[in-house]
Parts: sequence; structure tokens; C-alpha cells
Amino acid sequence: MGACCSAPPVSEAYRPGQPIRILILGLDNAGATTLLYRLKMNKMIVTVPTLGAVEETIGWGGDEITFHDLGGTDKLRPLWPMYQEGMHGVIYVVDAADRASVSTSRQELRRFFRAATELHNAPLLVLANKQDVEGALSPEQVRRELALDDLSCRTAQVAACSAVTGRGLREGIDWIVREIKNPSPSPRRSFTNFPGRASITRLVRAAGPSSNRV
Repeated sequence: MGACCSAPPVSEAYRPGQPIRILILGLDNAGATTLLYRLKMNKMIVTVPTLGAVEETIGWGGDEITFHDLGGTDKLRPLWPMYQEGMHGVIYVVDAADRASVSTSRQELRRFFRAATELHNAPLLVLANKQDVEGALSPEQVRRELALDDLSCRTAQVAACSAVTGRGLREGIDWIVREIKNPSPSPRRSFTNFPGRASITRLVRAAGPSSNRV
């Protein structure tokens, strides 16, 4: 369904009117590709693990977003930083129902940002997927487990979502698009539950990126 793509060329920071380019990362089975096709087709599509890179362009309001979905197997993760050039933001998908995988998710996210220095000022959206599964970690728990306050990115948000129902996904994409087009004036970390839940949004202020962050 998607077209395999090579690493995009270098581009400047986002300029009004240009297409938005966003990386989608996550461990295998986290649901990144399923979420991408939920966005594109507005329904649940059964997918197979991504073995390379898939590119999909989606109209979003008055904007055009090109998503670059990269495979999450252990052999492909070291290649993630190769795709940093020309990107405006990063979406990192976590299987919130698989607590055993969160430690690996944290390690891979930190390794990515150590290498992807061009994205330290780009917004990071963490999608805490599989919230339809009983016992899934909450966005606040995912934020703590990933140690986002110590990550060398300027602005991050963890959003609850479900690829099965589509719930929470639109709110997350709306956030990252806003941050790309109109960056927050100060560094922040936040987490968002499904609309209607208690503590819908809470901000956790964080120091800006520094050379000793990973």
C-alpha cells in the first residue's frame, strides 16, 4: 500500500506552505504502520511488519503531511538516524500494553536522539498505543518509563491512542502539526489522556537540550 522510499534530501526548518515531513518510529509490533493506515483510511487495517521504509502523504486540514514509517526490527533500528534530514517532527509509537518492551523502547529512543542531532529542536510525539487493552500503561506512566525529561529533544508530548478504535490519534497529530508550524516558546514535556478522562492535559516543564543529554 505504501511506496518504499530512500532517505529524503536535506531541507531547512519548516516554512509556511511547504509539505510537513514526519518520521514514524517504534519497535516492531508497536503498531506504527497500523496507526499510519488508520490515519490514511480511517479504519483498522491488518499490516505485516515494515521491513524497510514506507512513505504516505495525507491531507490534514489545509496542510499536506508526508509520513516516513521506518521498520522497527533490531536490524533496522540503527538505520533510523539516516532519515533525520529534512524532517520536521518525530512520532514514536510505544506498545503501552507490553510493559516488558518499554525498557527497550526507552533505549532505542535515546540511541536515536543521540545520533539524530538535527532533530533536537523538532517536536516529539509519543503515541502510547493499544489503550484499548486492559492494563495498558497510561500516558503519564509512559512518560516516566521513557525518561522523557532527560531526552535531548526540546518539546515532547505523550498521547493515549488506539489503532483499533482510532481514539486519541487525531488529537496527537493536531498537536505535532501545531508544534511544527508554531513552536512553543519554552521547552516542555506533557501527556494527554483520551478526551473526557481526568487530567486531560498536564505540562511538566523541562530544561532545554544540552550536550550532556541523550
